[in-house]
Amino acid sequence: MKLKNEIEYVFRILNYLSLQDKDRIVTSTEIAENENIPHLFSIRVLKKMEKK
Repeated sequence: MKLKNEIEYVFRILNYLSLQDKDRIVTSTEIAENENIPHLFSIRVLKKMEKK
């Protein structure tokens, strides 16, 4: 079940980002609060995305 939750969180983060203006800075805290995702997980996902 852990993997399923992680995949769901990734999609929720991507969806949240896609709904924001492209020039707007979005913080990991904002994403975590608005999507009800653990903050440390949002940081980890965003760091991985940054590398790509």
